[in-house]
Amino acid sequence: MAEDKQETFGTEHSTKGAYVTGGEFTRDTNYIEDRVVRDPDAVSSAPEEESSKIGDPRIGGLTADAQAWPVEPGRYRLVAARACPWAHRTIIIRRLLGLEDVLSLGTPGPVHDVRSWTFDLDEDGRDPVLGTQRLQENYFARFPEYPRGITVLLWWTFPAAES
Repeated sequence: MAEDKQETFGTEHSTKGAYVTGGEFTRDTNYIEDRVVRDPDAVSSAPEEESSKIGDPRIGGLTADAQAWPVEPGRYRLVAARACPWAHRTIIIRRLLGLEDVLSLGTPGPVHDVRSWTFDLDEDGRDPVLGTQRLQENYFARFPEYPRGITVLLWWTFPAAES
């Protein structure tokens, strides 16, 4: 299997970031720990927090290398697969909190290959807002050397709107 990864590394068919590499599946609990908060300056100036394996919402500051983003309607896109037993919960919470008008939703198809989830049910096989065919493209746009599994959910941030 490692040979397959070497053959495709750095190409459009790269398996870098694949989280199913044979054998038993183990959930990667090392997450990108950016946060959307009411006051990014206050959170950024708080003491650095230790990384949490469960994404503890009670922490006051940021973990190393994490960023704080402002609450802004229309600035974020949630990508969550309905077929994923973990990510589909965010779709439910989005509705329960009444965030449908302020947080757009992208849903990849019900399956993925070794590289990542695909938007195979969308027109032209691309997410209509992000313009990407695979979730992998979005991860690599932010972190070109992202070494871990490409998985849902994804919280995509658009640049701030100019006034």
